[in-house]
Amino acid sequence: MLSRILFVLFYIRRCNGVIYRLNETEYNRMPALFGLDDYQPCLCKPGGVYCLARFDLNIDGQNDLHALIREYSDYQIRHFNHSYVERGICVKKSCRTYYEDNSLGSNVDLSKALGECFNRSLWRDYQLKARLSKIYYCDTHNEANEPDTYDGLFLIVIITILVLNIFGTAYEMLSERSGKQINVRLAHIFLSSFSLRQNFIWLTTPESTNVRFERLQGLHGISVFIVTTFTDNPHEFEKSYDTIHYQLIFNGLVLMQIVFVMSGFLLAYNLQVRSEKREITWKTLPKVMFLRLCRLGPANAIVLFFTMTWLRHLGSGPLWKLYVTESIVKDCRRYWWHHLTYINNYMNANSYCLVPTWHLAADTQLFIAGLLLHIATKSRGRNYVLALLLVTGMASPALHVLLQGFDALVVVNPEFYRTNRNDTFYKMHTLGHNNLAAYVIGMITGYYVYYKQKSGGDVKRSRMRCHLFGHRAVLRWLVVPAAIYVTLFGRVFYVEGFEVPLTLKLVYAATQRVVMSGITAIAIIWLVFKFNDTLCQVLEWRGWVVPSRLTFAVFLIHMDIVHVMLGQKTQLVHVSFFFLLMNHFAIVVLSFLIALPFHLTIEAPINRMIKRILDQEDATRLDAKKYN
Repeated sequence: MLSRILFVLFYIRRCNGVIYRLNETEYNRMPALFGLDDYQPCLCKPGGVYCLARFDLNIDGQNDLHALIREYSDYQIRHFNHSYVERGICVKKSCRTYYEDNSLGSNVDLSKALGECFNRSLWRDYQLKARLSKIYYCDTHNEANEPDTYDGLFLIVIITILVLNIFGTAYEMLSERSGKQINVRLAHIFLSSFSLRQNFIWLTTPESTNVRFERLQGLHGISVFIVTTFTDNPHEFEKSYDTIHYQLIFNGLVLMQIVFVMSGFLLAYNLQVRSEKREITWKTLPKVMFLRLCRLGPANAIVLFFTMTWLRHLGSGPLWKLYVTESIVKDCRRYWWHHLTYINNYMNANSYCLVPTWHLAADTQLFIAGLLLHIATKSRGRNYVLALLLVTGMASPALHVLLQGFDALVVVNPEFYRTNRNDTFYKMHTLGHNNLAAYVIGMITGYYVYYKQKSGGDVKRSRMRCHLFGHRAVLRWLVVPAAIYVTLFGRVFYVEGFEVPLTLKLVYAATQRVVMSGITAIAIIWLVFKFNDTLCQVLEWRGWVVPSRLTFAVFLIHMDIVHVMLGQKTQLVHVSFFFLLMNHFAIVVLSFLIALPFHLTIEAPINRMIKRILDQEDATRLDAKKYN
């Protein structure tokens, strides 16, 4: 009797019909969540059939194992749902006694064979029964993905781009040697913009127009390491929620606010600088928006087109259709126009197509809103409108929590990684208006930096430095607790047996993004005005120039690499921190290696072309003013 009491106290944490923790012995009483038969040997022989299926366990009974599975699965903040399991089954090997060869053409017979086959092994090992709820797909011997019309169209696009780069490089080299150019100025700009040599020089040369912003290169380059993704695995993953370094990863979605702050900052600052040469008015609004789409659109479209077409030809495996063909490829073919029009964060709650591009859509929406705000308030009322939008951006997430019952932050539970489904993520976190506060804070910072630079004087000796970064400054000493608040305080939402009060949810939903954005704004001011010489020297290192300019290409490319790595797994892997670190490192390295030619042949030519056309217009306008 005493031993049973000690077992309950020290090995199983149970409260109100929910089990929070199990030791390895008790955990292994439950069927494994995943299982994969050997894939290649199964399909190498004629008649081979390999199926990936889901089985729902029948745990409605009152025995202790049924209760264990139910109560452990009910706590889904830290646990997978163990009431269903997924198996990759070689039908001809594992279930040969449950079908006749001539019945494999019938889905009904195959379903019956899989159900009876799995139930036999499940009853033998666990005394449990299960129902076959879904066959995701079945692969057969000699099955192949045949190229279709879309594949051919993408191939034509890539060949055209390569031809342009070859002709552009040859034209630039010949014109440099001969000193002759095409008489049509735009044709010269177009062809020479596709010069690989000039694009490489442009990639490796720091901007000289505003040396103060070189200090942001390191910050932007480092941010790439934050947005990449990695894999998971059952029990070790569940236990990882106890460690601080994993908690930082799980709460890492808030770091996307850094991107929104920097985007808002650059928009406000660049509009002010641009206004010195040409006033930004309602007439120029379509042009500015068009230039934004030209800068982002081609690279985004190429990656989207590749994902729709040739991505499915890059590999195979028992999980290939689950993670690639039947998910990301299928959804991208269906919802491609959502991504090209940058509305996918509001439309695709159930889509697997390039999920991380929600931030690109939200950033574009906030860019348009910021541009409208800048033009509408150029004469008066800007500060009031910014303050109003900041309050609106704080209130919006809190209202989602209050009215829709969402969590204050995206609780990254194990089932989110398993199913890619989370209402808080898709219906609150990714929406543009819920990231408005960060963008507004970025714009406020941009205006502030611009006017401080225009006013002249030594900012490092001004009162601002004393107020912000002096030894007795309040803001300086608030940065550390603020960083703890936005990263580690989120652990309260993962505490076992603790129901977070609604008031605390509302406060955290309203303030988490703002606090993170405030820290980023202070960092930008610190770097731009060089308040810390040592740190600025590190971030001014010329080595950050190339990574910072490849960030957009890396962001687009890494998503397909993640899906390829997941889809090509042929067996279950044991997750450890080192394993995740190595996967993360591999994704980053591969992304940068592929991003380099992608940038030189696609992204850089478009950006250089736009910049040169704008510079030519400015020069023409200045000459006209001098002549008049």
